[in-house]
Amino acid sequence: MPENQNKTESKTVLVVEDEPRVRRYSCRIFASLGYHILEAENASMATDILVDCHDEINLVFSDIVMPGDNNGRDLVQHVQASYPHIEVLLTSGFEKTMSNSTQEEDNQVPVLKKPYTKEDLVSALEELPV
Repeated sequence: MPENQNKTESKTVLVVEDEPRVRRYSCRIFASLGYHILEAENASMATDILVDCHDEINLVFSDIVMPGDNNGRDLVQHVQASYPHIEVLLTSGFEKTMSNSTQEEDNQVPVLKKPYTKEDLVSALEELPV
């Protein structure tokens, strides 16, 4: 079993992405790393999943820019306020949604730039606090 899989085999990630093709790609990567995966197509759906599954979720991986009333930043605020035990990693393909340090200025959440590879995602995950 790969070393990364040993560390993640009992972890659950909530992947929040409005673009189905990108969501499937992200889920395949997380599955290959041994994560159990939950999926949401927007922040509102993710919030509903968090209500029911927050005890089992270790990580929320969310796009920043999504249609609807809430975006990835709103979701981060909700997770940090209601479920501080859950790590958050954001992603965006829009340059103006990312700061120079690749972290959200308000809440120091790392942002992974799209398009990303499996290696990019693994590297970003390794930077998260354990």
